[in-house]
Amino acid sequence: MSTEAQAGHLAHARYGKDKVRVLRVVREGKWQHVVEYNVCALMEGDIETSYTKADNSVVVATDSVKNITYYLAKTSPHILHPERFALHLGTFLVSKYAHIHKAFVTVEKLRWQRIQVDEKPHPHSFVRDGEDKRVVSVEIDGTQGKGKLTAKVTSGITDLLVLKSSGSAFESFVRDEFTTLVDVNDRIFSTSIDLKYVFDPIPVSLSLFDAPLPGTPGGPNAVFAAGKDAQLSEESIKTVKTQGTAWDGDTVADDARKVTLDVFATDDSASVQATLYKMAQQILTSHKHLQSVSYSLPNKHYVPVDMRYAGVENLNPLSYSRLPQPSSMLRLCSALRHKHWHCPAYYTLHALPKSLLIRVQSSSSQSSGCSHVAQSEWLLPFLSLLCPFIRVSPVFLSLPSLCQSRLLLTSVFSNFFGASEFFHSTLVQSECLEVRKLRRCATDRQKKGRG
Repeated sequence: MSTEAQAGHLAHARYGKDKVRVLRVVREGKWQHVVEYNVCALMEGDIETSYTKADNSVVVATDSVKNITYYLAKTSPHILHPERFALHLGTFLVSKYAHIHKAFVTVEKLRWQRIQVDEKPHPHSFVRDGEDKRVVSVEIDGTQGKGKLTAKVTSGITDLLVLKSSGSAFESFVRDEFTTLVDVNDRIFSTSIDLKYVFDPIPVSLSLFDAPLPGTPGGPNAVFAAGKDAQLSEESIKTVKTQGTAWDGDTVADDARKVTLDVFATDDSASVQATLYKMAQQILTSHKHLQSVSYSLPNKHYVPVDMRYAGVENLNPLSYSRLPQPSSMLRLCSALRHKHWHCPAYYTLHALPKSLLIRVQSSSSQSSGCSHVAQSEWLLPFLSLLCPFIRVSPVFLSLPSLCQSRLLLTSVFSNFFGASEFFHSTLVQSECLEVRKLRRCATDRQKKGRG
């Protein structure tokens, strides 16, 4: 196919290895440490011809990426620290290959806590005491040269399931013809917390990690494609290893988890929004090397069981029923005032049998926070009015501005009605599509239908 006849061009390419499972035991005499990671390592660089011309000479095999991951899991002195290990792996990839300019490493750490025997931690026996995971995402950028590598680190927690049986209320919200929700001054508050916090960028090089390279017993002074200039000064290394930076990720992670649980437990919550804002503010206040903190708290709804069938009053309930859907989603991105940070807010509704994603995007390119929150209590009745007009194909609606925001609603009909008690729902997120393009697609479909 000639260049003139091509319909498009390669705009972006990234590849690598995902779901590399690592379990590492570090022995210190009788005392042993265990970490378990799920690792994803992706690369960008001068790899276009592997797509456009089937030229594999620029391809570092993903199997090699897997082997490098295992090699560093064995040899890196930082394997017990997910931020440092991710930094080491990403820096290794960019430094090793001259044509690779960026690396993206995600490390998911699973929980293993020491078993307590006679109120003492056992030296080599562990238990998984929760399904929440610590997640680290690292971007190593070598586009300014191999000797000027920089790292962007985002860390956090996912799937931290919590519940409080009291100390939560929701009152004095907007009331109109669509409101059916009643005021509640004390209720069950349960959610699965996702937390992310972004560190200040730091300079990196292989010399930072004090680890030998393959076939080079001399260790940290040996380099690959990076060249002799890929060394950090003692002052830079001291700055990187300052308390509270990404290098000190364990300390920040422990404190962020503690703050999250403490605020959740002790806050006399007037709303989920107010509680998660307090969490974010405390973390930002305590850690000056963080740029932003983001929370996602999907409500896990419990409603009183109607026991009038048995003549039992349950208005002040002791028995609840768990509602799997619909579920409100509340997210917050809190940034320091002096650091411009663009924070999109999300509000997700799971409806039966449809699933909808509503994205409230601030019209300002330098929003210092996210304050636009919709009310599911009026949205569900409103969206139900649209059901007769929703067909199998996606329907994209651009609604008028709300609080100087653009509301992009994507709805997809799901036709799965199997033996399952609940209908199938699919969550569709179309961040990369422009509204104008969606309108054009809809117009084209209408023209084809007429034809």
